[in-house]
Order: sequence, then structure tokens, then C-alpha cells
Amino acid sequence: MQHIFILKQNKEAHAFINQVQDIIKRLNAIVFYSSSLEESIQMIQFLDKPSRLYIGGGDGTINNLLPVLVDSEHEVVVLPMGTGNDLNRAISFTKDPIEILKASLLNSSTKVDVIQINNTYCINTACFGLDSTIATHLHDETTLPIPDKMGYIVGILKYIFRYHGYHITFSNGTQELYNNKVTLFTINNGIYYGGGFASTPKADLSDGLLDVLIVDYLPLWKVPYLFLLLLAKKLEGRKEVHYLRITEGRVISPDNTCNKDGEEYISDLYEVKVLPEKINLVFNREYTH
Repeated sequence: MQHIFILKQNKEAHAFINQVQDIIKRLNAIVFYSSSLEESIQMIQFLDKPSRLYIGGGDGTINNLLPVLVDSEHEVVVLPMGTGNDLNRAISFTKDPIEILKASLLNSSTKVDVIQINNTYCINTACFGLDSTIATHLHDETTLPIPDKMGYIVGILKYIFRYHGYHITFSNGTQELYNNKVTLFTINNGIYYGGGFASTPKADLSDGLLDVLIVDYLPLWKVPYLFLLLLAKKLEGRKEVHYLRITEGRVISPDNTCNKDGEEYISDLYEVKVLPEKINLVFNREYTH
């Protein structure tokens, strides 16, 4: 199997490659620096045989490449070079791309599920409430690099006073499951979102199910406390918090947008379902020095 590194054209990617030259030579790997999403897509489409793709970026990068990864025979190693890197948290023991690369050399790939939303895909999470607003505008007017959870917390402080709740109608194809205003509403394939918040701690990327978290509409003064509970993994069991597991669902939210893996997606109606075993993903949990 050939080895292809697909990286953004930036200093971080070049520094990474400079530090792993010995591994690249041993693998006889090809390094491709991409200036755009279109270039990355064309690169993958051009490949004439199954390859192991080492993709540098965050959840949004993987999300944007899903159309050419779903149902392909390629294997994907996620090199976390984005902001939140929540997918990486579910599959790797570290966020250091060099350590992840070393670990991946010892591991085979695992088939994982993806989420289909209308005619699009995502792999980790789709959210619709206050969390969607925060994720969509996380980088607006930001010039300083803010790590992981802190960016999400800054977003909470920034948008909380504009918060008015979003009405969600949610069904699973046979019955209505929820019809009210929400504070948080997320449909997850993975555990984490928002830069490390474990919103659905029982989620599994390969179980053929989607884990849903719904938090009822709360008065403004309770919202910061809610996020503290989320951070502490203590949401379960509270009366305003609902966990569901589905294989498919329908979300109607005309006054709100969806954010899927960090990318805004706009529709009045969202048909959601799990597609089992669609991507070959390399997990890196077992490597030790």
C-alpha cells in the first residue's frame, strides 16, 4: 500500500515533515502540500490504488474530504493540525502528530460509521442549538490562537447574551421524540465536540448508532452552570438533559443552522442517519514508547 501525506501549505505542516524525514524515506511516501480543498480532493481522486492517507488538519478538513473517502478502500490517519481536533480525541492517545504517525505504523485500520445529513456527510458531530452558533462563529474576528476548550468557552461568553433558545422538532421516522426549545442539541458519532467536551461519553464510532444529547431551554443565568456540568461530565441524570440513541432521525429547525464537524450547514429540514462502516480509519491508542 502506498503512503500519501496530504497537508496544508503552512509552516506547521512543513515543520512536521522536516521532523519525520526518516519515516517518510522508510515508507517511500509521497508528500503533497495542498493550497485548497479542491486540490486535496483531486489528489485523492487521482489515486489509482488503495493508499494510506495521512491527512493534516482538524475535523473540518476530514469533513470536507468525506465525499471522496466514503466507500473508498483508502485508509485514513488523522494528523491533528486544526483547532478542536475532537475526532482525534476519540481515536488517539495524544494530539502530537509525530507520536500519532509513529503509532499508526503499528496499527491497521478499522471501519467506522459516518453521519449522513440530507445529501452531505460528517464523521463526528452535528449540532443545532447554542453550541451550533458557537462552533460556527468560533473564529470570527479572532486573531489570537485559542487552544481547544478555551475557544469554546470564549464563544459561550461572547454569544450567551444573544441566546434565546432554538425550537427543535425531532423524530426518528416513526414517532416524534422532541418538540420544544433547546439550549443544546447534538447528534454525535464520536464522544467529543467543542474542543474536548465529552457531550456523549458512551458514543462509539463503530456501533452503528448515533448518540443524541438534548438539553431543554434554560433561563440565561443557568447556561454557564450547564457548561460547567458538561465540562465535568456530569450532565447525565439531570431532568433537563435527555440522551437518546438512533439509527435515523429528522430535525426541523427553521430558525437555526446546523454545524457539522465545525462547518456551517443550512437547511430547514435535516434528514439524519448513520451509515455503518463507511471509512477505514486508523486508531492510535495502543502505541507506547
